[in-house]
Amino acid sequence: ITEALLKLLEAYPEIRLVIAGPLLLDDRFASFHERIERLPFASRRQHFKNLATLDINLAPLEVGAPFCEGKSELKWFEAGVLGVPTVAAATETFREAIRDGVDGFVAHERDEWYAKLERLIQDPVLRKTMGEEARKTVLDEYVTQVNDNQAYYDFLHGAITRNS
Repeated sequence: ITEALLKLLEAYPEIRLVIAGPLLLDDRFASFHERIERLPFASRRQHFKNLATLDINLAPLEVGAPFCEGKSELKWFEAGVLGVPTVAAATETFREAIRDGVDGFVAHERDEWYAKLERLIQDPVLRKTMGEEARKTVLDEYVTQVNDNQAYYDFLHGAITRNS
């Protein structure tokens, strides 16, 4: 998403980019260094505090790469439970989890990343509505209190007792 982010940073001087973890950025981001905030590894509690300060969450992955395709939708539902909308790479997992345009966005290529991020940047009502929809989806479908996990718990119990 490098090209889309650079174009957005150029077009919208009010936005800032928050990078969590040790991600290396392209040298072209250097001219925007004063608008880039780097967050170090954080405890779980601090991670959620950090997420809650964001207007938009990004979940870029390399679509089609086996490692990336095998990743879960964690980055979407962590932000979603806080009401923060996400734009995510169009991996199979994100496409299955996110109702594109309703409780998040999935993007396939640079122009789509740009267009979807720009919509969220320009439209605070859409950001709020999409974040609320993500939160509703997460609370309806992802928290343990609403899921029937008995078969999974039975499987774990059987695996533990067989290996004891």
